Amino acid sequence: MNNLIKSAKVLAFAGIAGLAVGNAHAALTLTSPSLDGSWTAVPYENGEPVIDQQTGQPESDLVSDANNDFFLTSFDDAGTSSVTDGTIAFRFRLGADQGSPGYNGALFAGIDANNDGTLDVFVGVNNKKGQVGIWSPTGVITSEDSLKSEGFGTFLGGAAATDFYDWRAVTSADVPVGEPLDLDKENKGAVDYYLSFAIDFSSLVSALADAGISIDQDTALRYVAGTSEQGNSFNQDLGGVGAGFDGSLTWSELGVVSDPVTASGVVVAVPEPAGAMLSVLGGALLMMRRRRA
Repeated sequence: MNNLIKSAKVLAFAGIAGLAVGNAHAALTLTSPSLDGSWTAVPYENGEPVIDQQTGQPESDLVSDANNDFFLTSFDDAGTSSVTDGTIAFRFRLGADQGSPGYNGALFAGIDANNDGTLDVFVGVNNKKGQVGIWSPTGVITSEDSLKSEGFGTFLGGAAATDFYDWRAVTSADVPVGEPLDLDKENKGAVDYYLSFAIDFSSLVSALADAGISIDQDTALRYVAGTSEQGNSFNQDLGGVGAGFDGSLTWSELGVVSDPVTASGVVVAVPEPAGAMLSVLGGALLMMRRRRA
C-alpha cells in the first residue's frame, strides 16, 4: 500500500482532527462535519439506492436517502485572485468499514466538464494500487460498456500536497437531527463511513486543458461516480441507479449524471423541460419581431 495513504489512515484512526488543506484563511478540513457549511451536496435526480453493490460488500455500497446525500464537495480557493488554484475535495458515503481497518476498495468520480456526455477525467481513490488523484482516459467514455473497454486511463497524480485522504465513521454531526447513521442496515448495525479525498485544483485544470477543455472554479461540472472491484470500471456500485442496469445505455440515459455544480460549490439550477421550451419559444418570437422591424 502507498505509504502516504497508509499514513493518512493512521491519522484518521488515531482520531486526530483538523486535517486542514490549504491556507488558514479558508481551511478545507477533510474531517469536518458534513453540516458545518463547508460541504455542498452534489444533487442527483434519482438519489442512490442502498444495498445495490454487485458483490455484496457494504464497503463498496454508495448509500443515501431523501435526507442524506452520498456525494459532497468542498473547495478552498487558496485566498488568491486566481480562479484556477486552490484545492477541491470530494466526500462519499459508503455502507460500512468492512474487513481490515481502512478503505480497501476503489472509488472514482468521472467529470463531464463541457456537458457533452463524455467523461473527460476521473478523480478518485484506488487503494488496491495506493493511488489518490486524477486519471486521464484514453478513449471516449460515454457509458459503462465503453468504460469497461477503455478503463479509467492513465494515473496522473494530482492529490493535494498534504492531508489529502480521510476515512471515518459518519456521526450525528454529519446528519440532520434524528437521521440514521446506518442507512443500509446491512452490516449488523455498523455505521456508514465517509471516504474523503482532496485534489490540487490546478492539477485538475491542467488535466482538462490537455483534453482541450478550459475550466476554472466557476465552471459547472457534472459527475458520474461509482465504486470498482478491479479498478477498471464501475463494477461494484454506480451512483444513481440500482444493480442490473444496462451498460450499453449512455450515462444520461441511465440517469446517473449529477446536476451541475461548480468547483467552488455552487449548484447550478437545471431548467425544467417546460421552462426550457418556453425559453426557446420566447427567443424565437423575439427574433421574428426583430426581423419584422
